[in-house]
Amino acid sequence: MSDAFENKFPDRESYKIIHELAWNKSFPNGKLQDGEQLMFVSPARDFRGGADADLGQHSAELIMAKRQGDIAISVTFFTGWHIDRKPTLMDGHEIDLMCTGLYTHDETGTHVNKDYAYHTTDCSMTESGECYGELGSALYGDVLLQRLVTEGSWAIWEEIDEALKEAHNG
Repeated sequence: MSDAFENKFPDRESYKIIHELAWNKSFPNGKLQDGEQLMFVSPARDFRGGADADLGQHSAELIMAKRQGDIAISVTFFTGWHIDRKPTLMDGHEIDLMCTGLYTHDETGTHVNKDYAYHTTDCSMTESGECYGELGSALYGDVLLQRLVTEGSWAIWEEIDEALKEAHNG
């Protein structure tokens, strides 16, 4: 691998800067707007050997999201694309795409169970940044991955639209 990729993101702040730059180049407003949908690839990171070594490494992610009103739904695919290599399992087999499932970003907390939801005030998927986040079944990620591979990105948009409809009506 080229030396250009060595220690590309040696610390948390450098990574945060490049991630925010990539996000802001895709979305000049900095937030997902009402009615807007996005397909975004976040950069990989490798903090091993630097000041933030405890954060390790992580592959680039393919993120698809859509927002309607106070709710956004996102789907994240871990690509397995790393800065210095394609990752392998301990037995040497390559890791393929993985999907986390459907994630609900609820600005008001009225559409999720607040007892179990992750709360933040810095969410890029909601207007105010206030967010009660809830990940649906990660097992459903396998269904989403299968649909992406066999039907293409439109199938994921269909899943996101259906999840938004359920969240607003549920």
